Amino acid sequence: MQAFNQKFKKKFGVDANIAAGAYDAVYFWKAAVEKAGSFDPDKVSAAHEGLCIDKTHIGRQCIRKEDHQVVMDMHLYRVEKGKNLPIARIDGKDAIGEAMVGQDPLKGFTWEIKKKN
Repeated sequence: MQAFNQKFKKKFGVDANIAAGAYDAVYFWKAAVEKAGSFDPDKVSAAHEGLCIDKTHIGRQCIRKEDHQVVMDMHLYRVEKGKNLPIARIDGKDAIGEAMVGQDPLKGFTWEIKKKN
């Protein structure tokens, strides 16, 4: 996975994001199947909880138990004269926010607030 990211970064100047995330997802699924010892969907789903992989396209990523969201660092860039300049890295635990299990995922979005007014 890191080799994929290195090639992408060399060509485009930034870390691979969506494409690499899909690439990582396959490896998370593989690791969960191996952990579960089964292809049974419920067992594989349960095996994802708390699962961490060290060698994703951007290093270590973990799947949060509460809602199966991937916890990973966010990298912010500014484009200046066609070049991507790194601005900041936000730790994954700070970037992801609270688990939304059992809550309305749209609650709090700006468009919803405006709609009520």
